[in-house]
Amino acid sequence: MHIAPFDPERCTPHARVYEDDRHGVLAADPQPRPVAAGLAGLERAALSDPGRAPGTVVVGAGRPLRLHAVVHDVEREPDWHEEWVAAATAAVLDLAARRGLARLALPLLGTVHGRLPRHRALALLAAALARAPARPERLWLIDAGALDAARLRRLVDAQGGAAG
Repeated sequence: MHIAPFDPERCTPHARVYEDDRHGVLAADPQPRPVAAGLAGLERAALSDPGRAPGTVVVGAGRPLRLHAVVHDVEREPDWHEEWVAAATAAVLDLAARRGLARLALPLLGTVHGRLPRHRALALLAAALARAPARPERLWLIDAGALDAARLRRLVDAQGGAAG
């Protein structure tokens, strides 16, 4: 498995992971789209949306495929928990294995909108990779440098898995 920082000019992931909340607000597409149902329909839809369970992954459209890792619940304080980050990380890797997504770009979940320390996010990712049914061929870390990639490689190697 190749681990490196993500470079959008050179990397071609099959899927890109976004750190998100239960209602898909934190990683929403910044481009506004027209709403056919009008404001009243939009309000009804928002009020009836139960949200997604923290620790899950929601598959979005696009190329690369958008994977929304649900690690926040903005209706709670704190709005994230380490176990949600761990569960979402495992769910991303499981989904990638099931769909044959060999090249993934992902941030260190819990560090984008949350306050999970980077070293904990790296440890959770390494643990999830150790338990994953299959590892991606290439794993690019978004908003992470060479030092984070090297730390993740060491953690993966220490758990008995080869990381290049």
